[in-house]
Amino acid sequence: MIFFDKITCPYCFMKFSSREVAFRCPNRNCASFNEPDRPLLTFYGKVPDDNIKGHIVANTGWRLTMPQGMKCDVCSQVSYTMTCPHCHNNLPKNLVREGGRIIAIVGARNSGKTNYITVLIDEMFRHMSKLGDFAVQAMDYPNSQKLSTIKRYSEKFHKQLYEQGTCFEGTDINDELTRVPLIYQLSQDRQDPTFLVFYDTAGENFANILGHMTGAVGTSENADVKFLKSADAIIYLLDSFTIPSVHQDLASTLKLPPISAANPKFDDIFPMLKQYFEQLPDKETRRFQRTPIAFAFSKFDAVLNHPTLAQALPNLNSDTNSRFLDGRGFDLNDLDSASSTIEAALHEYWHEDNFLNIVHQFFRNYHFFGFSALGSAPTTGNKVTGGPKPYRVLDPLLWTLHQLGYKFKPRT
Repeated sequence: MIFFDKITCPYCFMKFSSREVAFRCPNRNCASFNEPDRPLLTFYGKVPDDNIKGHIVANTGWRLTMPQGMKCDVCSQVSYTMTCPHCHNNLPKNLVREGGRIIAIVGARNSGKTNYITVLIDEMFRHMSKLGDFAVQAMDYPNSQKLSTIKRYSEKFHKQLYEQGTCFEGTDINDELTRVPLIYQLSQDRQDPTFLVFYDTAGENFANILGHMTGAVGTSENADVKFLKSADAIIYLLDSFTIPSVHQDLASTLKLPPISAANPKFDDIFPMLKQYFEQLPDKETRRFQRTPIAFAFSKFDAVLNHPTLAQALPNLNSDTNSRFLDGRGFDLNDLDSASSTIEAALHEYWHEDNFLNIVHQFFRNYHFFGFSALGSAPTTGNKVTGGPKPYRVLDPLLWTLHQLGYKFKPRT
């Protein structure tokens, strides 16, 4: 088989052909085992795990197919550990061999991204197999337990929220592991796989898009925009509590901080995002405009449970969850109706026409969603009483998958 498809590295987001993949020599007795790995050091600032040291065997010469392994040019031992030829992160073989598409999840400060990612992953394993024979598989970082998707999700994310019952307040901007995504493969018969790349970066890293485009490859300064540029679909999380009209009605009862530079309005970053992509070459701008984008408003349970705010959303209520949860199949009309209802509320009741006009004029394929990862406000100490009660958490993902051509079990 001849490989010509481009692979997108889920770490540095550079593209390369599968036949260009590099390899990491596993031989600890290799004379070059401890040599500094400059690209990896540039990416992390330090090597995050001694188990990913080793000489990089560059893939030189013309090849028609993806190599399955390569002999080290120093010690002659054959390596089967694939790495990105640009940033030198180890890569899951499935990702290189099968290519596939990337769905990016991004969110500004206070959008609840960590809670959303944690609950979304749990919901995928609970429901995706029943919606169209989807298989969900964690893609681990080869040769590293510290960077393992399965281990990190189980011990950090799932344990805190589901076992300890404590929600996440925010992500530490200095946490080095925010540069290591959780990667899951969604696969279905006769479809290219899709890789969900979950970066739990701090919202502050997404706050100054226009000033973040001149750093070295893989640095935090440009990682979020590189992520967006590489994505085949985007789930963009927005904080419903920072819609001014919503904030006004909820502020006193929920003791919300005022909308400010520290707690910005939900669309504060959006004009900068649009401006940046308009500056790109026309081909890149048009690609981004066509990318399916799900605008997903978090903490929507509080909006639907407020008597005044709920009047703006006549077709939605917190007691009626996603229709597919009853086991009768996927209903695109349900997602279309919810999107139209939220768009109408933004226009008629919450007076966010400027945001809507930017979306309408720039994007070609978008939907609006309201979700709640927790289902209710956390109590004192950020405790989630009774555990998460997800509300429409999977809806944005299902819509983006539908836009990418995946087939679902039809509703009966």
